[in-house]
Amino acid sequence: MNTYINSLSAEQKKNINFMVQVMSTKGITNTFIQAGILAVVSKESAFVPKGETGYQSTSNERIRKIFGSRVSSLSEEALTKTKSDPKAFFDLIYGGRFGNAADEGYKYRGRGMNQLTFKGNYVAAKKHTDVDIVQFPDKLNELEVATDVLIGYFKDNLTSSKARLSEYGMTSMNEAANTASAVGAAYHANAGWGKSKAEIDKDPTGGLGKAKSRVDDLYDFIKGGQKGL
Repeated sequence: MNTYINSLSAEQKKNINFMVQVMSTKGITNTFIQAGILAVVSKESAFVPKGETGYQSTSNERIRKIFGSRVSSLSEEALTKTKSDPKAFFDLIYGGRFGNAADEGYKYRGRGMNQLTFKGNYVAAKKHTDVDIVQFPDKLNELEVATDVLIGYFKDNLTSSKARLSEYGMTSMNEAANTASAVGAAYHANAGWGKSKAEIDKDPTGGLGKAKSRVDDLYDFIKGGQKGL
């Protein structure tokens, strides 16, 4: 059968196995929520920790759809020029927000397994690793560091709001009853509980759709003992 798993490389499968092992060791033991988290990772980094890529090749129309008011003041010409320079673009999009100075948007752009973004989040996530990811943010693209931060991030967020979890039929992260509720909760937790479920479900980036389309294959892969490694 031509499943999503069959499209993955040996490295990607090996990294999935590593993440599942660490999740289990650190208390995320429900297979549904493990698959939900992995489905989010699949659309964020494809299981290989990396820095957020630039938007040079992305159409202005899509950039406006994704970033909305953050680029609404730019003319087409100005947006085209800005997106051609990744530092200028990320400083515009992320600068001055959530702990970033105006010129730190590029420095604290998305990295790691789940594309952790903003200095405030790097500071909060530093407790999950012995590495100083605030001073050396590129360390977040190392597998062990990225995995520790990923799991710490989800443990924090999936235990911080029972009210939000209840919207997915859960009272704790290890009580997910199916892949649909698990991927919804994991995606929402990654995006932030400050957004409503209605906002999450609108999914302007297409990421939720990707995660939903992959979660069942990832669940079967986990339950099958990570065959194919």
